[in-house]
Amino acid sequence: SVHNLGLIDSTGRSFAVECSELPSGKGHGQPLSQFIDLAPGAKLAQAVDAQPGRKYLVANSGGTGFIVKSEDLLTRVKAGKTFMTLEPGEEVIRPAPVPVKPELAAAFSEEGRMLLFPADELKEIGRGRGITLMGLNDKEKLAAVGFAGKDSVTVAGYNRAGNEKTVTVDGEDLKKHILRRARKGCLLPGKLRPTGVTGD
Repeated sequence: SVHNLGLIDSTGRSFAVECSELPSGKGHGQPLSQFIDLAPGAKLAQAVDAQPGRKYLVANSGGTGFIVKSEDLLTRVKAGKTFMTLEPGEEVIRPAPVPVKPELAAAFSEEGRMLLFPADELKEIGRGRGITLMGLNDKEKLAAVGFAGKDSVTVAGYNRAGNEKTVTVDGEDLKKHILRRARKGCLLPGKLRPTGVTGD
């Protein structure tokens, strides 16, 4: 592949690795940290396919995020570049690919709430902190982000026993989750600890 792998570390810096540099075939491969210069104490947090034209919704556990073009993640500097502004204790959560025609943005809290809001309320920028995606309770974290249709959404997560589970929300049940950006949303059925929208 002539494309790049976009990387984000635990401090919010972004990096690029050419896919052609990665080892192919069988074996254990090589650590991604070998291809970039991480700052002392920093760890790799997330990786995305940075093919030209792709967009991602990137967010942090503090509840803020933004849409970014894959090209804006890339840099030729091995030490990376400043990309996402994080407050102390915040983590980078898994980026969600932006569909061709997104309808609703989805945000999930670690306490099991889901908020759906019009995707056009999101902001596209090249770097920074972004905007508030979901309102959170004190010491609560944003767990995942994604996209959903207006008719139904299937959410993946874990139940109280720690087993993987999916829950589909549709019809009248879906409507109560559709609010405006930065609201707290409503609890998902089944006491689910969400990890994201299936298919994202």
